Amino acid sequence: MKLFVLLMGFPGVGKLTIARELSPLLAAKVIDSHWFNNPILRLLDDDGTTPLPNGIWEYTGRVRQAVLDAIVAYGPPSANFIFTHAGTDGDERSSRTFEQIAGAARQCEALLVPVRLPCDEEELARRVTTPARRERLKSIDAQASREKSRRSQVLDPGHQFTLNLDDTLKTAEASAAAIHHHILSIAAGDFGSLQSNRGMTGQIEIQYAPRNEAAAISELVQNTIRVSNAMDYPAEVIERVVGNFSHEAVLGLMENRVVWIAREGGEIVGTASLDGDTIRTVFVSPMAQGQGVGRRLMETVEAAAREAGIEVLRVPASLTARNFYARLGYDEVREVLYGEERTFLMEKQIE
Repeated sequence: MKLFVLLMGFPGVGKLTIARELSPLLAAKVIDSHWFNNPILRLLDDDGTTPLPNGIWEYTGRVRQAVLDAIVAYGPPSANFIFTHAGTDGDERSSRTFEQIAGAARQCEALLVPVRLPCDEEELARRVTTPARRERLKSIDAQASREKSRRSQVLDPGHQFTLNLDDTLKTAEASAAAIHHHILSIAAGDFGSLQSNRGMTGQIEIQYAPRNEAAAISELVQNTIRVSNAMDYPAEVIERVVGNFSHEAVLGLMENRVVWIAREGGEIVGTASLDGDTIRTVFVSPMAQGQGVGRRLMETVEAAAREAGIEVLRVPASLTARNFYARLGYDEVREVLYGEERTFLMEKQIE
């Protein structure tokens, strides 16, 4: 399941800087607007202050569409992308750019999350003159920045999942964390059903995992850890845990555990496994969380454990999943520390 995040704000607000901070939290590729603009702008004698010819944007729009078409045609099924856009509300060209990206999201069945980044006029004028901007052929005109701030607003697409995030006093790290939290809230269902965005059919199929799905399971688990667990653990812990679920590692786990997968519309959206009397590796795609997939997997695992004569099931729960297991009747036995990684041994009487 793809995730498209669109960061929108006037030149200088720090869209690319925020995108780079957000990228590892979502395991996402950053597609900056200057990917589209610079192949054309490098053909001009652009000094960063002289207005560009209006017709030039028709050509950058063609480049943008070519990139989006390639993402639709060849992007991996679970790939996430962060786009940037200096869109202005009420501007037809800005709206067309948004629709190009939104159209690609629909074709990919991706969750689209637009983020508006308004910023104080003087702070924006200060940021826009940063020397590094000129190296990327970006505008460095402080006066033009002030005038734009006074007469215009950042594009508001009217999308149900839009986040309005005033960036005046925030660091890039803080803005990225706020956006990440917003996305997790959407995935958890706090913003209502995702059915219209995901094309959910409601038909979740639980089955034993065949070995030829090990790569897909690995991708699901690694992406889920990076997205869902990143609010609770340091980056170095996240990457260490991610390393435990490579394709080869998952194949090894499948030799020693009973592994299940959850499918929705043919796509793997969750997995769980049983290792003796211990439940392990319960993960649900961030974009399928809040839809009952995790509960269905746990019901399947518990039924298999009962059939095997197991009376007490145990599960090592992460900080992120602790409340999920508690809601299913698991009691905390003790906390386990492994460096900066905190987990909780929980158990449940099932007989």
